[in-house]
Amino acid sequence: QSPSPDDERLLEKASELEARSTIDFKVVRTKCVMQLLLIQTIQGIVERSYIRLSTSQIVALSDALERSFAFAHKFNLDLDLRFSLWKAGFMNQVPNLFKQETTGMVAFLRLLFVLYLDDFKDSESRTKVSGK
Repeated sequence: QSPSPDDERLLEKASELEARSTIDFKVVRTKCVMQLLLIQTIQGIVERSYIRLSTSQIVALSDALERSFAFAHKFNLDLDLRFSLWKAGFMNQVPNLFKQETTGMVAFLRLLFVLYLDDFKDSESRTKVSGK
């Protein structure tokens, strides 16, 4: 008997999942470090060049910070994933992204607060910030 189309699809999905389960932990760790560096870079850009940035540029930077800490927060809440990574030998302790989450959130809130209080940016800035 030849496999049905449904069986073939299940086999394809199983092989896709198996291929995805091969994780290069060095790449993952590098991406986490790079994410922290990007957060710090955004903070530096804002501190040094805030006056020259338009409201839309600042909002774009704040969106990037928000996505970063939201991802880290979601990862930190997923205990099953974190324990699975630990058991797979990813780290000597249960992995977390607490530093990324807290650093990203502080940078995000600081940026929104500064933008909200800035009377010199365009009039839409308070509206854009209030919506977050």
